[in-house]
Amino acid sequence: MASSSGIAFMLTICGLPALAGYCYLFKQEKQRSRREYAVAEDYQDKHGPICQTKLWGRLVAVVTKPLLLTRLENELKVLHTSGPRQEKICMLTGIADAVRLTEVMEERMIPITFRELSPNGLLPSGLLTSFDKGLALAFATAPGHTDFTGAQNISLSEFVSYSVFYATAFSFFGPKFPVESHHDFSVLASNAHLLRSPISRWSLVSRKAHAARSAMMKTFSRFIEEWWYADGLDHIEGISPLMERVLQASKEEELTMEEAAGCLFVLFCDAVTNVTPMSFWAMAHVLKDHSIYRSLRHETRSQPASHLYGPLLESVVQETLRWAPSPQPTRQAVADADFALEGKRYRLKAGTQIVSDMSEYHFDMDLYPQPQIFQPKRFLGESLPLPRPFGEGKHMCKGMYLAVFQIKSFISNTLRSFDLRVMGCRATDTPTENHQQMGSIRALADMGDTSMDVAISVARRY
Repeated sequence: MASSSGIAFMLTICGLPALAGYCYLFKQEKQRSRREYAVAEDYQDKHGPICQTKLWGRLVAVVTKPLLLTRLENELKVLHTSGPRQEKICMLTGIADAVRLTEVMEERMIPITFRELSPNGLLPSGLLTSFDKGLALAFATAPGHTDFTGAQNISLSEFVSYSVFYATAFSFFGPKFPVESHHDFSVLASNAHLLRSPISRWSLVSRKAHAARSAMMKTFSRFIEEWWYADGLDHIEGISPLMERVLQASKEEELTMEEAAGCLFVLFCDAVTNVTPMSFWAMAHVLKDHSIYRSLRHETRSQPASHLYGPLLESVVQETLRWAPSPQPTRQAVADADFALEGKRYRLKAGTQIVSDMSEYHFDMDLYPQPQIFQPKRFLGESLPLPRPFGEGKHMCKGMYLAVFQIKSFISNTLRSFDLRVMGCRATDTPTENHQQMGSIRALADMGDTSMDVAISVARRY
């Protein structure tokens, strides 16, 4: 388990579950030894399933027991999502007073996305097929307009980030959305942690983050401007029914154009920042293991392009969701609450941020033998437990079904379209996960640790 200072560190930019895709929240190395896991168990025996600490004067409670956050939410009735959500909206959009926008997001937009992204709503939404089309376009116009007709070298993280950004933008907003904004988005994502810290007002430190945020908000405002001033009577070519309903709800709720743009941007960020890190780690491990790479490539290429249910692909994705940094459900106590748990009394003071750390569950040796090792075939057995990487309870990530599809689609389409290999590394090398570094969904090497990224050779198949 992370030290108390490491636990506190995660609150730098911690918001709602989907926001946690921005960051690798814990100073916690997953390549830990069995002895270190025993130390973690001793730590939990001493402190119990809830560890309370402070970050810059803010009270933080980290929950390490599965489903405990849901239980506390149901029993105490004082744990809400509004506070963390409002902070996230302010950070991403720069809108200082986001109270009204937060209310509309919770009362109108989230129910819309819940219906649209449910298993029953996802297929007719058109988001799945348009994501595949967006990937094909991304592959044709790779970063820097790279020509993949011959073997080209590119960082794995840049390849993943650009492709997911392009495909998600295309599926959400259609062909008119300016995908060249990927650069601004990458800068913002790489520096997002600065906007949630006390140093956000230091212009010298956070200048890039503020500039990138402003650029992204302008991009979204310009994108909806014509539709907005036509009072919604116009139509944005190719926009998804989901985003169109969100815009219509923005009009009905009398939001400003800036607030409506911010709403779209927040939803878009949630989608991209859930999928990109997971897709990166999945591909990193697949490329590391030549046997798995060949087997998965054969599985995907021997099936129709629309088929995403190969057993090995499913196992690789599930193992990635277990092993990689995952979204951290977050609540805020709006009043003091006292409760007993496992024979110990606890008090949550008003204003405390409660974060559910699922990594202890995902790395439980009783559930997953050798949990620190990425095992691509771990989930081939039908009786094995499945992780819960997208939160828990009624506030679990509404986009989990879409996110899992997008991860599978990216891996499958990449292996169908390209021959890939890692450059300049031994067959056993793989990027190193580092929970201490936070904020990047672009090239992970941009965070100053080149061991977190690899160069790959990409050659298109014909």
